[in-house]
Amino acid sequence: RRVFLGSLIADDSWHAIGAIAMEVYGIYTAAVFVESNRTQTGTPRKLRFEQGSTAHNILVERNLFGPDTRIILDQFSFEGKVPGKGLIREQMQRSRIIELWKEAGMTEHDVGVITDADETPTRDF
Repeated sequence: RRVFLGSLIADDSWHAIGAIAMEVYGIYTAAVFVESNRTQTGTPRKLRFEQGSTAHNILVERNLFGPDTRIILDQFSFEGKVPGKGLIREQMQRSRIIELWKEAGMTEHDVGVITDADETPTRDF
């Protein structure tokens, strides 16, 4: 079985991202990060990981998660009204992670781990 990582990402510390990358180095087939142009409550926010930015380059092109781990970074933009509170917007972004896993080749035999970018799993799982 292959293992895929999925996470929402925003203003997370590079220390937290680096700690995760070191702990899971070489484990994941693909790591998907979804960044939104709005907070979970709908407040506009500046994208941090835009194509061509230093942050994008570090996250996507530096092999932080291993030389064979494909990194997919998606910018989520939904300007429509969201019913309910911020959790609906978060669920929409997490659904996007699953779509991107499938595009990366994930099958029903693989394992997906959805986490927050500041949560560090142990490689002993």
